[in-house]
Amino acid sequence: MTITLPEMVVLEGGRTWIGSSPNDKFANAGEPLGGWCEVDGPFEIGKFPVTVAEWQSFEPGRFEEVDDELPAYGISWDDAMSFIRWLRKESEDESWDLPSALEWEHAARAGTDSVFPDSDTLSPTDANFLFDESIQRIGPGSMTKTGSYPGNAFGIYDLLGNVCEWTNESGRLAGSHQIRGGAWDYLPRLLRCSWSDEIPDTSERDNVGFRLVRRVSMTPKVS
Repeated sequence: MTITLPEMVVLEGGRTWIGSSPNDKFANAGEPLGGWCEVDGPFEIGKFPVTVAEWQSFEPGRFEEVDDELPAYGISWDDAMSFIRWLRKESEDESWDLPSALEWEHAARAGTDSVFPDSDTLSPTDANFLFDESIQRIGPGSMTKTGSYPGNAFGIYDLLGNVCEWTNESGRLAGSHQIRGGAWDYLPRLLRCSWSDEIPDTSERDNVGFRLVRRVSMTPKVS
């Protein structure tokens, strides 16, 4: 069987800011000021979220008349893990996984401690989101093809906006996991690098997808 493996970016790990930024006016009492910490590496992370085309190799027919270059959406955490188990088997590579919250934020920040990867503000040309902070509509109002907005300093795309992304970080409630990054129908405060939410593992929200990591250096064998 021929499968399409996601394009990956190698990150070396190292020192990264985790948590609310010093100038984050949107941080609340539940988001204390973050700090610098060490992230283990190297690891690989998807250059883009998993796309409709990549999902169709696993589950043909789930997305009908949907552009192959859109991120796969309406994906529950359970769905994402089913995809990963399938990918591990098909590629003969057990290292595929969802990113931890630490890995995800390290990838999103790309070495900065600002609210967003490049500054403390976010422009509608930087990411796909719908409203500004005054709730004025400024975005396209729908998902966009992966890679439609600029990548960050690590060469990774769509970490903020378009679709929220599952992590393997358990939520406070049983049967839930964290999502990160915000989505196409959000406003900037929900696209901050430090923002997170937790939703049930069975939730299939139409603005949630996922991206992959590999934590060891292996050459996949594709049958």
